[in-house]
Amino acid sequence: MKNISLLFFIFAYSASAKTWSLDQIILKTLENSRSIQIIQAQKSADKLIQAEALLPFDWQVGWNYILPKTPTANNFNVKNFNSNFSLQKKWLYGLNFKTTYCHTTAETPCSHLPPSALAPPYSRTVSLSLEQNIFRNIFGREDRLKLQSAEYKYQSAKFTRTEDIKKLILTTAEKFWNSYAFYIYVQQAKQRSRDYKELADLAQQKSKMGHILPGEIPQILSQYERTIKQQKEMETQLKNSMIDLQDFTQIKDKKFNFAKHRTLPIPRLSLVNNVEQLNAIQAVRAHHSSTIALLDAQKYFYLPYVKLHAGADFLGHEKTWFQTVKSAELKNYRIGIAFVYPLSHSPSRWKQFRYLRSKKLQHELEYEDHKQTISNQLKISWNQLENAHSSLKASFKILKLQKQALDEIRKSYIQGRVPINTLISAQDRNTEVEKENLQAQRNYNLSLLRYYSLRDKLLARYKK
Repeated sequence: MKNISLLFFIFAYSASAKTWSLDQIILKTLENSRSIQIIQAQKSADKLIQAEALLPFDWQVGWNYILPKTPTANNFNVKNFNSNFSLQKKWLYGLNFKTTYCHTTAETPCSHLPPSALAPPYSRTVSLSLEQNIFRNIFGREDRLKLQSAEYKYQSAKFTRTEDIKKLILTTAEKFWNSYAFYIYVQQAKQRSRDYKELADLAQQKSKMGHILPGEIPQILSQYERTIKQQKEMETQLKNSMIDLQDFTQIKDKKFNFAKHRTLPIPRLSLVNNVEQLNAIQAVRAHHSSTIALLDAQKYFYLPYVKLHAGADFLGHEKTWFQTVKSAELKNYRIGIAFVYPLSHSPSRWKQFRYLRSKKLQHELEYEDHKQTISNQLKISWNQLENAHSSLKASFKILKLQKQALDEIRKSYIQGRVPINTLISAQDRNTEVEKENLQAQRNYNLSLLRYYSLRDKLLARYKK
């Protein structure tokens, strides 16, 4: 009855303990980890690039309230005031618009009008003004280039976030294999300790019959203690790597177990016909386009800003803005031109045009160099994958042969045909081959993920 209860408990524990595969861990990382939350936050923050570029084109509202001191009054009087409300906007095509509504009860006119413009009974004015760039920033050329630069920069950020997610998957896979390798090492160490325990029992039986050489039992017991020591070391490293893995993936599972990893077959070589369509290239290209647009916006730095001005003032005495506009009289109108040229304090300003051309050439060369680097990485990744797959197949063959050799040597030792040193050497060699095989599995699987990542096929494997 006790045995049945114990078996039921073990079965219940095993059923409740979830096993985690690499794909499940990656999906959990993409769902809950702090790293994915940081990437999502960065995605939202990237929208500031567009928002900040559009800020100069927002409507701007202004209001002021002034208590002027008039010639006929000795002190300020709250009943005599100027109140101004303004609304202005900069448009994309080099056009600036501004309208101002002024209400005054003082003897002095609104601040933007000449003293003779506001004679009684006019107490309210509506002013309109337009300004158009016609030379350096002709029809908003610089403004559009700056907006274009911001848009390219935002697109580059979006592609970069995709690359960040791919890097997150690869980092998760590396951390998985760090823990999974120690998990397998612990299982192998436990098996070796059981083997040496059985061998020690066998040696004790042979000793009773006098079929044992001097020092055999101490050697076996020494190897047994050595495997126990190695097992404890591996268990400690497993615990440490699991702390790192679970913290990184935010998997809060106290009964964490690994599912047996299944190695995927090597895919067929897929040639990338258009390298420029790859996500990594598009991120660099968008950044390159952003920089070029910004440099083009500065190309005509040596030209002055020339702007056409036009404005009109409507004066009235009605109580509301709408009534003032409806019944107002056009008293002032104006048209003119503005010329603005920033003078530099540095003589090197006159060399800026040449510097801008060099900077543009630099970015173009860097883009071409990065594109060639990615093309080379595509070829290298396939060569590495092929080599890792070949090494994996060879390691499985070596492991199979080594296990066969170990079994034969163990049987020969039991039959007394080989000394214990031969068996211990075979056991140590088998341990090394098992580690080499596990390392070959790790190298192949990580190479496979990098292969998919470079060809933009990695995220599709983990999309829900």
